[in-house]
Amino acid sequence: MKANRGKCADSSHSLLLLLLMFLIITVFNSFPAYAERGVGIKWYTEAEIMKEETTRCLNYGIYSPWSEYVNAILRASDEFSPVVAEQTSEPVFVAAGTSSSDALHSDLCFKMGDVYDENCLLGPLLCERTCPQERFEYAGQVIVEEAPRDAELRGTGSGTTFGVAAPLRLIVDCQNLQRDYTPLLFVGGIVGGVATAVAVKRHRSHGKKGRKKYHFVIKI
Repeated sequence: MKANRGKCADSSHSLLLLLLMFLIITVFNSFPAYAERGVGIKWYTEAEIMKEETTRCLNYGIYSPWSEYVNAILRASDEFSPVVAEQTSEPVFVAAGTSSSDALHSDLCFKMGDVYDENCLLGPLLCERTCPQERFEYAGQVIVEEAPRDAELRGTGSGTTFGVAAPLRLIVDCQNLQRDYTPLLFVGGIVGGVATAVAVKRHRSHGKKGRKKYHFVIKI
């Protein structure tokens, strides 16, 4: 009986070892399926000074040393949404086995919005602005995603990310603005000119009527 129990225990241990080896082999075989597809990103700047209401494009490099091609696109992270009115990027087809030295260039363009407040007296006219001591700064990332089927990314849509990103800080430049009264003077000059022309025309009109009446009296 003891011998049989020993044989049963050995058989159970052998079965467990076989199952464990099978699981290990399965897990290791699954790793390459995840590692064969991906991208790398090269960046040439980590901070840029931007101006309000302008469009600026930053250049990056995308490569894929793995064994599958990738259709990639760039996107700015949500930290930039308060200052970036619109972002655009063209998809880049990256062939398999592309090294870092052969990275393909890709631009991410930012259309900046308004950041600093202005004090205006008449709608958008007669404005002035005093800049704060420190310029507004926004920190985030430039993310590489799988390009959607539509050929271009606009706004802040998102696709499947590859888990790679480049750091970026956007510093919004600010310039003091003094109130300019030139438009008001220009409008005042136009109004004054029109008023003067109307007054002169009325004066001449009254003068002609007076001369006609006097000539009629003499003729009688």
